[in-house]
Amino acid sequence: MKFKKVTAVILCAAMTASACACNNTKKATEKIENLMEDYASSLRASEFDDILDMTSWDEDDKNYKKAQETFEFVNNGAKMYSYEAYILSTIEVNYESEDIEIDGKEASLKFEYELVDWQAVYRDPSEDVADVLAKLKNSDDTITVNGKLEFELVDGEWKISKISGLDKLFEYSDGYPYIAVVDNPVFPDPVETDFDDYFSEAIRSYIYLLERDDIRSSIKNIENNYMNMEACGLYDLDKDGVPELYFIAGDDTTVYTGSLYFYDYNEFAGEAVEVLAFPNVIYQAGDGGSFLVYTIKDGFVVQTANGGEMDWYVNTHVYGLDWFEQQNFAYKEELIFDGDDYDDCHMEYEYNSGSRAITEDDYENSIQTLISLANVVVINRYYISDNSTEAPLLQLPSVGTQTYEDTLDELYSML
Repeated sequence: MKFKKVTAVILCAAMTASACACNNTKKATEKIENLMEDYASSLRASEFDDILDMTSWDEDDKNYKKAQETFEFVNNGAKMYSYEAYILSTIEVNYESEDIEIDGKEASLKFEYELVDWQAVYRDPSEDVADVLAKLKNSDDTITVNGKLEFELVDGEWKISKISGLDKLFEYSDGYPYIAVVDNPVFPDPVETDFDDYFSEAIRSYIYLLERDDIRSSIKNIENNYMNMEACGLYDLDKDGVPELYFIAGDDTTVYTGSLYFYDYNEFAGEAVEVLAFPNVIYQAGDGGSFLVYTIKDGFVVQTANGGEMDWYVNTHVYGLDWFEQQNFAYKEELIFDGDDYDDCHMEYEYNSGSRAITEDDYENSIQTLISLANVVVINRYYISDNSTEAPLLQLPSVGTQTYEDTLDELYSML
C-alpha cells in the first residue's frame, strides 16, 4: 500500500510538471507569435529600426551590423522608390503555430514570406516608374521566399537572435524594372528660371563642392596614391545643357581604394547632389579593378570590373536620361576546386540580367547592342583589346578625366 501511495504521489507530481510545461510552451508560443506579427508589420512598413529593436543584439554585434547594412541597402542609402515600398507592403508571413520549435530558452521557426510577383512586373517593359507601380498594384500573382528566425529568452522577453533569408526576400532591390525610354524626352522646368542663371548656379555649386575640405582631401588622396591619376571630369550626361561633375575619391582610411561619384545640380535643393556612386571601382591589389562610362542615344552606361586570380566580376548598369537605372547585366567567373590538388579545378560562369539568369549568348548580345549604340566615351579606365567586345569604343570620341586643379580652373572659367 505504501508503494501505491508513493507511486500516486510521483504520478501526480509528473502530471503537474507536465501541465506546467505545456502551459509554459503555450505562453511562449503566443509571445513568439506576437513577435512575428510585429516583425511582419515592421517589414511591411519598412520600419527596419524597429526590427533591430526586436533582436537580442547589441549595436556592436556582427549580426546587428550585417542586418543594418542589409536594411540600408534596401533603403538605397537614403530613399526607397515608391514601387519598392509597395512590394514591401505586400509581404505576408505564413506559418502554423505548431511550426514553432521551443527548446527551453531558445526557439526557431521556419516559414514562408509571400509577396507580390515583382519579377513578372520587372520583366515587362514599362513606360515609367508610375507604370511599374500601377502594374504591381494590379497584380494578383504572388511569389514565396523561404525564411527562418531563431529566438532566445532574454530577461523574460523573447527576442530575435538570428534572421535568415533576408537577401532572398530583398532581391527586388537588387534588380531593376525594365523601363522603355521614349525618343526626345521632355525635361519640364520646375520653375521658370533663366537658363543662364541656372547654368551659373550649377557651376558655382560644383566649385563649392570641390572646395570643401573633405571632398578635396578625398580626391587628392587618390591622385597622390595612384600614379598618373587624373581623378575628375565634367560632361553633360543627361543632355540638359549643364555638365555633371564626376570624380574618383577615397578618404584617409581607404587611400588604396577609389570610388566613383557623379554629382548633378538640383534646383530644388539649390546645390550639387550625389546622384550615383560606385564603391571601390579601383584598388591597389590584384588586377586593380576598372570602369568604363559611355553615352548612348537616350542615356548612358557604367561598366565596372573587379576581382583577382580566383574570380572576376563585371557589372553593366544602363541609365536613362532621368538617372533611373533601366537595366543591369552581370557576369561572373569563378575558379572552383574539385579536390585538394591545385590542378583539380574548373571555371564556373554566371550571366544575369537584373536578378534573372540568362545564357552566355544573351549576355554577349546585350553588351554588344549597348556598344553599338555608344556615341561618346566619357571615362575609359578599362582593359580593352583590339579583339574584345568593347573594341569599337576605341574609335569613338573620348572625354576622359583631368586633375582636380584643372577641373576647378575649368569651372571658374565657365562663370
